[in-house]
This record gives sequence, structure tokens and C-alpha cells, in this order.
Amino acid sequence: AEGAVLAEGARRAAPLTIVAAGAGSGPLLSPHLPAIRFAAEKGQAALFRLRPPPGAPLIQEGGIWIVPHRDGIAIGSTAEKSWEGPGPDALLDPVLEKAAALCPPLRGREPEERWAGLRPKAGRAPLLGPVPGLGDGGGGLWAMTGGAKIGVALAHRMAAALVAALDGAPPPPGLSPAERG
Repeated sequence: AEGAVLAEGARRAAPLTIVAAGAGSGPLLSPHLPAIRFAAEKGQAALFRLRPPPGAPLIQEGGIWIVPHRDGIAIGSTAEKSWEGPGPDALLDPVLEKAAALCPPLRGREPEERWAGLRPKAGRAPLLGPVPGLGDGGGGLWAMTGGAKIGVALAHRMAAALVAALDGAPPPPGLSPAERG
């Protein structure tokens, strides 16, 4: 609650520490919030360097996302609870096949790029606010993590809610560690 110990052992004093470490947040917060089930979820996606037609819609069907961009079409994603390695693998192939069935211009093409990453989960909803006993009074230890698949879409709103909470507003209902832990 008074700062952080860095990986190499150096200590940094700080009146406020915010844990927003993606999938690495769970190991940092779980000792202080044992009632919250932290996990990492692997997600894989791909990019086709295929210029979408003007006005091409975003398509979402059965967990498959087809997202047109100025310079290509992004396809995603898997949601893996367990995995053998952190990088892209064959589990992305069925997602790409389903995407090609939904979007004919993708048929017969291979993606230019595949990637994978780990998403942070903090139970069923993101976590935002002071850690009970360590973050009371506006300082100490706070959390902003756990968005999993919705984290990218909500990150800007979570950051705004965090700033408001630091100014004294209550955290959004259902996200506060005090409510959930």
C-alpha cells in the first residue's frame, strides 16, 4: 500500500499504486483479494491485407468478429481457457474458416499475420477501485483490470471511471473490489 517492489528487487515509494497489468494482474492482486477468481484467457486473431469495400460493415456472428480496417480485415477470436503455448496455433483455423463462410472475399486466402495474447479475467466483470484495507482514503493499492474480451472496448471508460473515483466518485456498481472481494 506504500509503493511497489520491482522485479529486480528495487523498491519504489508511491502514495498510490494502480495494478493494471493485464493478465499479470491476477498474481499481484489475488493475495489481497482471495474471493476473486483471477485467470488469463488466450485469444488469437488474424489480419488479412485485403482492402474492404467502402462502407463494409463490422460482422459479428457466434463469437466470430470480422472487422474492416483501412488497410485490411481483422478476424478474431478464440477464447481459450487452457493452452500449450502463448503464440498462435491451429486453434485459430476454425475461426478463420467460419469467417470465410461469413465473408466470401476471405475464401481461399491466407492471413498475412496471426497473433495471440492473454486477456485478464477477474471473475465475471472487470475490477476497478481501491483494494480493501490497502487502498482506503484515496491512496494505497487500486485495481483496474479483468476486462477479458470486453477490456479493449471498455479501457477508455474504465480509465475515466478510475480518474473520477480518485476524485471521490464511487466506482461503477459491481466493479469495486470492496463489493466483490
